[in-house]
Amino acid sequence: MMEDTQLTELLTIDPETQQIHMKDRRLVLIETDALGELRKDLISTLGMERAKGFLLRYGWKCGENYARTFKDMMPSHSDMDWLHAGPEIHRITGDVLVKTEKLNFDPVTRDYYAEGYWYHSYEAEQHLKHYGHYHEAVCFTLLGYAGGYVSQHLGRRVLFHEIECVGKGDAHCHWVAKPIEDWDDETRSQLRYYQEENLVEELDKAYVRIEQQKEMLRKVLLIDEQLSSELLRRKGLSSIINILGKHLKCIVNIEDKNFELFESYGPSREGEFAQFVKQHSTKENQVFNRLIVQKRTVHLPVPAEFGWKHERLIAPIIVDKEVWGYISLIKESGDFTEMEVMCIERAATICAIQLLNERISLETEERIRGEFFDEILNGDQSVENLTRRMKVLGYNLHRPQYVFVFNFLHPDKDLSEGGERYLDELRRQLASSIFDQLKQIGGNCLISSKLEQIIVLIPEDFTRVINRDARGMGQLIVQTLMNRYRDLDITVGISTLCHRMEDFRRGYDEAKKAIKLAKLKNSSCNVASFTDLGLIAYLCNDDNVEDMKRFSIRTLGAIIDYDSHNKSELAKTLHYYFDNQGNILKTSRAMNMSAGSIKYRLKRIEEITGLNLETSKDFFDTHSALMILEYFGVVEF
Repeated sequence: MMEDTQLTELLTIDPETQQIHMKDRRLVLIETDALGELRKDLISTLGMERAKGFLLRYGWKCGENYARTFKDMMPSHSDMDWLHAGPEIHRITGDVLVKTEKLNFDPVTRDYYAEGYWYHSYEAEQHLKHYGHYHEAVCFTLLGYAGGYVSQHLGRRVLFHEIECVGKGDAHCHWVAKPIEDWDDETRSQLRYYQEENLVEELDKAYVRIEQQKEMLRKVLLIDEQLSSELLRRKGLSSIINILGKHLKCIVNIEDKNFELFESYGPSREGEFAQFVKQHSTKENQVFNRLIVQKRTVHLPVPAEFGWKHERLIAPIIVDKEVWGYISLIKESGDFTEMEVMCIERAATICAIQLLNERISLETEERIRGEFFDEILNGDQSVENLTRRMKVLGYNLHRPQYVFVFNFLHPDKDLSEGGERYLDELRRQLASSIFDQLKQIGGNCLISSKLEQIIVLIPEDFTRVINRDARGMGQLIVQTLMNRYRDLDITVGISTLCHRMEDFRRGYDEAKKAIKLAKLKNSSCNVASFTDLGLIAYLCNDDNVEDMKRFSIRTLGAIIDYDSHNKSELAKTLHYYFDNQGNILKTSRAMNMSAGSIKYRLKRIEEITGLNLETSKDFFDTHSALMILEYFGVVEF
């Protein structure tokens, strides 16, 4: 086996001329950044395809020359020694660190197979420095060198192929080497890059490529001009993807950040793309890592089991440094061209600007509405001034209106990190959903949101459109929201009818109070109407709830205990008695009992409590106590 020291001992530096030699062959040290600049100029001048061929052929010649040089210098070593020496040359010259995992060679049949990894490839580093990640392997010179070196030793053409490469986002450069005839047709097609081309042919091809690029640029600029025009005309996302799809003759989808379909152009089929992403977006999957973490455009082949087999070029839509969603070009089969990559990335930028404009517009109107509500609730402006300002925004506040206050909680969400941004976005989505639903019913409504609360003024005539009362309107809205946001706890409080703008402050307080009382009652109902609370709503406040409970127990606690021990229905009798305005005959009919039985029960109640239901004071106190006990769930009928 050829030792490492034998190779390094071949290197000498002349003390007088400072020339570096390997035996009698002169070497020079070149900075990798200089090689990177040369590589960049080649790609800029010839294009990636031509430059790839040039670098592969250059590497092949270097490999062949090194192989011949070493055989001349050290002719007595075996084939395996020469094969192991190739990686050592790369290590000594600093091109790359080679780790060979498998090396199988038959000296009789000349069969050959090798597999290994390259670490710290200067070519991958320089490509990333100048271009970022590429869609295929980029270590062209190293591939050419390895193929030329091994082919020269074995006397048969061996092709090295990178199946992973740092230059395209993989963790390392992973290569496989086999004789040409052992490779598949797709890999053998790479042989065209190793064919010699004269300068005239190169210039002709460069000229053709320049003309093609000019035509491609003309089309890209045309598409960009039309996309920008739609943006300026505020036509929305659907118009933007329509233009892109018509020009590129393919399906265009926009999905949100959870990969759920948002907008579509073309005959897109139903699929489970979100499920496909969920199953494949692991840390080890480099393609999804580039898309989701690095926020770059990628090509995704989607298999048939996720709806339908197709090819997808997908780019992130980034709004305010956050991924809002994704835009995709979709084909049944085939690759995507450089023009399509340029177009989708430009379209992603246009979509981001459109979404940002919409967000700014919504935030501006929301701020104006919020200021309006603050002025109403604080009484900072005159009624005439507020009315005039709202008319400019298209709101008629002279109609009778209800004040709806929506509270929302996310019980399973940890809001300690990024909570404020999450709540802002959630509040905006909920307000938009409510606004859209009400607009379909009767037109614009005034909506404002703050903290975990959304305030809505809903005209009375909206309830007549859907043939429901205010409570029914609240149930409809809450149900729609909870169907869409299943993990949220949503409650709405509804005021009594406000006939004037000056009543809105009172309506806001009523709606908030209805929610508070519903929570005190531990009610599972998501809709609390101030009107339905009756006298309780006016009697209760934050400071006297416990006092009212104590008053009720002091008044009727003995009746509650008596019913519990004797399985009687004295409290129920009181309920029907008060419900029928103290009319004994109506009460007996309601309870399907005789009037005499009702009189006996009422007399027994007076004996137990010491009350006299014939006096207005005791009648009122007993009725109020029973309502409070019913409201807080102490008794149920």
